[in-house]
Amino acid sequence: ERRHVFYDIVEMEAFAGAAVLVVGGGDSAIESALGLANQPDTRVTLSYRGTEFSRLKDRNRAKIDAAVKAGRVRLLLSSQVTRIDEHSAELNTADGPETIAADHVIVRIGGEAAYPFVERCGVRIVKKALATESSDDARKAS
Repeated sequence: ERRHVFYDIVEMEAFAGAAVLVVGGGDSAIESALGLANQPDTRVTLSYRGTEFSRLKDRNRAKIDAAVKAGRVRLLLSSQVTRIDEHSAELNTADGPETIAADHVIVRIGGEAAYPFVERCGVRIVKKALATESSDDARKAS
């Protein structure tokens, strides 16, 4: 079972056509949600545990309000992710538990370390060592 959880996005176009859940309520979460919503056929849900955004730049507040109004971003305020599965996520919302489509989850929460958060959502953290050139090999190559 593969789960796709990211903490930052470099190439938004890689998410085109996918269902993406963005978690967070600060400027970085808003900017990620807006950028993803501009990709072709990308369905974006933004989950924030607060009842309203309290610390956004004015331009981001205006842009997210417009994107939600236009139906480009689905906003779930007062929501918390409880589980992340292969193609879905479970959230506790103001209206009760809800399961949404989520091919990818983007976690943009600055106040909490991301590892404990995703582990609570059922994601197992796997650490892999990457082979790198030793300094001797690098010197020989130069």
